[in-house]
Amino acid sequence: LPPASMDAPKWNHWRWAIAAGVPVACYLLIRRRRVDEDRTDFDGFLKAVEPVGSTGKPAAPPPGPTSGPIDGFFKDAGEDVDTRNPLDFDSFLRGAAKSPKQPKKAPPVAAVEAGPTPDMRPVLVLYGTEFGFSKEIAEKLCSMLKALGSYWPQLENMANHPEGYDFTHTQVAVMACSTQGDGVPPTEAREFCEGLFAGKAGSLAHLKFAVCALGDKSYTHFCRCGKLLDAALASAGAQRLVDRADVNKEDWPVVDSWLGDVVAAVSGLALKSYAELGLVALPRKRTVQAAERVFFLAAAVSGPAAAAKGPQAKKWGRSRPFVSTVVALEGLCTLSGPEDKNTIRMELDLGDSGIGYLPGDALGIYPTNDLKAVEELVGAMGAAPTELVPAPSWHYEEDGGNPGSSMTLAEALAKCYDLRSPKPELMKLLVAGLGASQLPGNGHAANGHEANGNGHASGPTPQDLLRGALSSTAATEAYLASRHVVDVLQDAAPSRLGTSQVLSCLRQLQPRLYSISSSPLEAQGRVQVTVAEVKYLSLGKGRIGVCSTMLSERLQVGSRVPVYVHKNPDFRLPPSASTPIIMVGPGTGLAPFHSFIKERLLQQQQQQGDGAAPAEPCGRMVLYFGCRRRDQDYLYGGQLDEWAAGGAITLFNAFSREQKQKVYVQNRLVESGDLVWQLLQDGGHFYVCGDASSMAGAVEEGLLQIFEQRQGAGREAATAYLESLSGAGRYQRDVWCFEVESPSVVYTDEAITSTYEYASTKLDRAPDGKWVVKPTKATYQFRVDRRVPKLGVMLVGWGGNNGSTLTAGILANKHGITWMTKDGLKKPNFYGSLTQAATVRVGNFEGEEVYAPFKALLPMVEPNDIVLGGWDISGMNLAEAMERGKVLDWTLQEQLAPYMRDMVPLPGIYDPDFVAANQEERADNLIKGSKREQLDVVRQQIRTYKEANGCDKLVVLWTANTERFAQVADGLNDTADNLMAAIDRNEAEIAPSTLYAVACVLEGVPFVNGSPQNTFVPGMIELAVKHNVLIGGDDFKSGQTKLKSVLVDFLVGAGLKPTAIVSYNHLGNNDGLNLSAPQTFRSKEISKSNVVDDMVASNSILYAPGEHPDHVVVIKYVPYVADSKRAMDEYTSEIFMGGRNTLVIHNTCEDSLLAAPIILDLVLLAELITRINLKKDEEEAFHGLHPIAVLLSYLTKAPLVPYGTPVVNALAKQRAMLENILRACVGLAPDSNMLLEFKA
Repeated sequence: LPPASMDAPKWNHWRWAIAAGVPVACYLLIRRRRVDEDRTDFDGFLKAVEPVGSTGKPAAPPPGPTSGPIDGFFKDAGEDVDTRNPLDFDSFLRGAAKSPKQPKKAPPVAAVEAGPTPDMRPVLVLYGTEFGFSKEIAEKLCSMLKALGSYWPQLENMANHPEGYDFTHTQVAVMACSTQGDGVPPTEAREFCEGLFAGKAGSLAHLKFAVCALGDKSYTHFCRCGKLLDAALASAGAQRLVDRADVNKEDWPVVDSWLGDVVAAVSGLALKSYAELGLVALPRKRTVQAAERVFFLAAAVSGPAAAAKGPQAKKWGRSRPFVSTVVALEGLCTLSGPEDKNTIRMELDLGDSGIGYLPGDALGIYPTNDLKAVEELVGAMGAAPTELVPAPSWHYEEDGGNPGSSMTLAEALAKCYDLRSPKPELMKLLVAGLGASQLPGNGHAANGHEANGNGHASGPTPQDLLRGALSSTAATEAYLASRHVVDVLQDAAPSRLGTSQVLSCLRQLQPRLYSISSSPLEAQGRVQVTVAEVKYLSLGKGRIGVCSTMLSERLQVGSRVPVYVHKNPDFRLPPSASTPIIMVGPGTGLAPFHSFIKERLLQQQQQQGDGAAPAEPCGRMVLYFGCRRRDQDYLYGGQLDEWAAGGAITLFNAFSREQKQKVYVQNRLVESGDLVWQLLQDGGHFYVCGDASSMAGAVEEGLLQIFEQRQGAGREAATAYLESLSGAGRYQRDVWCFEVESPSVVYTDEAITSTYEYASTKLDRAPDGKWVVKPTKATYQFRVDRRVPKLGVMLVGWGGNNGSTLTAGILANKHGITWMTKDGLKKPNFYGSLTQAATVRVGNFEGEEVYAPFKALLPMVEPNDIVLGGWDISGMNLAEAMERGKVLDWTLQEQLAPYMRDMVPLPGIYDPDFVAANQEERADNLIKGSKREQLDVVRQQIRTYKEANGCDKLVVLWTANTERFAQVADGLNDTADNLMAAIDRNEAEIAPSTLYAVACVLEGVPFVNGSPQNTFVPGMIELAVKHNVLIGGDDFKSGQTKLKSVLVDFLVGAGLKPTAIVSYNHLGNNDGLNLSAPQTFRSKEISKSNVVDDMVASNSILYAPGEHPDHVVVIKYVPYVADSKRAMDEYTSEIFMGGRNTLVIHNTCEDSLLAAPIILDLVLLAELITRINLKKDEEEAFHGLHPIAVLLSYLTKAPLVPYGTPVVNALAKQRAMLENILRACVGLAPDSNMLLEFKA
């Protein structure tokens, strides 16, 4: 709705104006320059120009003023005019008074910056940017330096200096630069950076420098470009002014800290002034970048030559896109329903721009926001769409536009600002604007939340949720995850901000990159892209992909679109056309390969000319393409079939839904393994384009299978061969990271968001004592971060049997190590791991069950990518610890030892009072000192390990000796405060495991307890909840107890009554030695004994209140059996009519080989849980799962649960809980096994 202050006719004029004029009208001024050269005022500038998205046909003018939409609006705006200076942002903040309408004056053609005075000292500030953040940092630094009064920052864009920068007279150079893709510089700054990397700047011994490196930790080469710049400058002899800052995403606290350090360091330098350098500063006219105030240094009469080269003439690029014309739009899919999404082929005319591209490049497209979204936001702001606002400094260059000029608010929102994800500062300003009267539950409703009959909102109000979202970074991210700017403004009502405040909190509307699907030889000056439409739901509202739906719904032939070419030099055809190429690209991953094929075929035609043989034969081209159905989404299907029939390409199609068993590109790849291997042996190149989270990984696994089978030398050799292909540039991937196709699920690069209806029951007791059961339904939204981190795992007890065995297993899998035994050749695997070796049922296809790997449900860390480390009270290296454990075959140990000899545990905490006395002889690697000193050392070890290994996240797991139970007492460990005070008092009853857990919580690191002691005393649990840090445990469930949790559940579920359960164990490893002490055995006895309690309590028909079966657990130490534990169980049950049934089971368990995969699952799932957020229908903000990780129950004997939560020990129920929550995260229903589709 329009603001209340606006009448309907004016609003309608605005709607017409935006529809016709918002997109880049000023681009077209150049076409009218010959006839409109005398027009320099803003009104004349916009008159009668063709808007972006127009077809070039003259449009009928709307009712009212006829001189032009913007001009007409101005004439209808009343007798007062706004006298604020559109070039002066401060005047907008001051809200200058209005004056009677005056004759218009033309603004200056170009603004000239006042230069520095001779006594000012120059500081060079360089930035390299892809999306504008580096520039924003550089500009902020310039403002801070200028505020000092005696410094003059020279702001330079690296893109303007492809030939390099002359640092001869530069005293200080400060650089901010981002990293793109696979660790490369920003596209337009690449030549500058690579020249510096190559040492072309020469000696820089006179230079002081500082670097701010920007990146994203979800990518492998985090901040690589900035790190290389830092290293290159140091290698050239330059002296580091302050330490490099490595910034993850938009981490402003880190940036601000670095900026403060830089300014302080610069202030402490004795820099020379312009006069002292013999230089004068010549101001230049500002170009398109209004905030880019750069001055050329010219030599004084008596001074040296020019100190720095001026920027070169700018080419078409990201900061100066070319306005192309749409010449073709074509839907490529057959749509059968409203929920189907199309894929669009768009062809653009690049005119005489001279823009060139190569196959493999991408096209950057600047979108405009949908008119309805702009209208809704303007209304929520309470602003006038015609209000003039300054064009943001980062807005791309528009030919004919005046730098620093103004535009209407509606135009700015349509083409300059991202209306989806605001900066957190918007929330802070809105909350500050909420008066004290806006208390929780005051009856205000917004964003679709209605107040109840008493005038109070049911549950937290939107304002409460907004306030709560500022409690932490995680809460802010969760709140903003599903909200657009307009949603945040509506939540804050009636708090309202000024236009300038809102705009300052909005991000830049970024261009979208799409792989080019045409060949430059196809049609001169033309380019094509293939774009999949994006539509989804959020907060009950329909959302759209800004750019994809602009193509599919708003553009038409003749529309005008700003574009540029994004070079991708790391995804190219081989230099020789005779080199074979193998291409794997399902869906829109086909786009670059469509370009590759056309390029080669057209090259061949050109060479043949009048029928002559080509100078170079065309290499074989093999394409693997996948989609759902041939008749639905077979992109470019007719052309692909024609090429295949004519022998131009070898085509392998995978139509996943056209046969009983789903088939994917990786299946076709393996089926044709002989062909793939032969082409690679002939020097072929292999390309992948598509989904990195599943398809690309599956393709790589298929390749490794092919290599392993043909080489016959194991996985390690296959991996080495693949790495050699990658190193030689013959294995190239252009990928984006088991997707569910449903309106309830939305996949973005960052997250999977699902809407899930949870069915349960509510129970009441009737007056007559009967239970009344009422079915209930609640709607939840889940949001899972798809960005898999680099994970470090630190094991307490790393040198024990479990730790050394897990390390050996991961290394064997990573390096493909095979070994011989008396039973034959053995290959590494992850058998026993739920995440790596189990499957989940996903459905039924024509009567046949279809299962997917468990790990395919959600993005998880790959075991081979884990960085392993940890503590041990024994200083023995891991190779020696593996030998001491006697768990693995000797021929395997021999191969693993070279990898493990340099792995040495950190010193650990040892308290002889908590373990058996027989452990003292191993204790030679210890952290000394008081409890507080030990705690501080562990915290520092955690920080150092994370930083030294470049880990994004850590998980710590206790797999050390079982401790005795710690005493729980008031004033000791009953509360978090008392626990911390007890540590400070050096209380003896604080166990080592609790110290590790406290250290982890204080460092924000998940901690899992794999032993049976009571590590998680009440104060420890309270501390974890207070800090919202994941904890889980207790005690690995690997052998006897796992079987017991299945068998007792089966017996009770079958109506049989277990009356006596006797469990006897003997083992000979160090765990058995430690458990031979009565105090540590008691901890194990407790964890093993409680495992049947919930199953007994579930059947009141069999058991009276308080009745339990006799349950006895015995553990004995027998050194001879070593790690091969023996477990003997006797289950006696009462059956029909007083009868008895006895089951006697003998179980030989390879203890550490069963425990190691469980440790792997615990750390992988613990990390995954930290990326899962959810909210109920009545909640507004996403939040994490409870920090006490109940989802880990399947893997532990004595599951840790929040107070008041039922404890579930039955293995099948635990597995179902874990699986079904992960299924809910991708919008899948629980697996009920009802199979009603076959019973109706």
